[in-house]
Formats: sequence, C-alpha cells, structure tokens
Amino acid sequence: MRYDQPLKVLVTGASGFVGRHLCRHFIEMGYDVRGTCRSSSPILEELPDVEWIRISDISPNTNWSEALDGVQYVVHLAALAHQVGKKGKGRFDEFMRVNAEGTRRLAEQCKF
Repeated sequence: MRYDQPLKVLVTGASGFVGRHLCRHFIEMGYDVRGTCRSSSPILEELPDVEWIRISDISPNTNWSEALDGVQYVVHLAALAHQVGKKGKGRFDEFMRVNAEGTRRLAEQCKF
C-alpha cells in the first residue's frame, strides 16, 4: 500500500439512504470511495465522485473481487430490507441467502 495516496473505502449499498450520506462524508474526509449498486439510479449521478461497481445479486456465490480490489476498508450496508408484513411473508430463505450467506461471502473475500 502506498501512503502518498488516499485510502480507498468500499461502501456496499452506497445508493441507499445511509450509504449515500456515508459516501459524501468519506469523500469530504479525503477518501477515495467505491460504491456498489444493483442497477442504474438517479442517486449515482448525485455522487459523481464515487467509483460505481454493479453487483447484481448478493448471495453465497457473489464475486466481490472487482469491488474489493485496492480497498483498505469495507462498510457493508447492502441487504434485503424494507420487506415487512405481506412483502416479507414466506421469504425467510431469501433473507438468509442475501443478508446472512451473502454477507459471509463478502467477509470471506475480504481476507487479505
């Protein structure tokens, strides 16, 4: 790692409410910021200083290598959320696949 260059942070879920505010904060602090998103969104245009990486699906098989390349810090905010009541009924396996197993996959690939 070169100490004369800014540190790079990966923010998963960077296009979400918390993620976009955190990205702005990191940029103000002088970090290089890489964010993940699932698809195009007007939010991406609001954060032109973020290097965007598309991760279409978070699962036990997600390849995070491109997103993790060259980063020193990871803030993991991406998750299946806001699915309560009828929207979330019968989706336990999907929540586990994304939020638990997908997060485990990211953590395993962060080992360096």
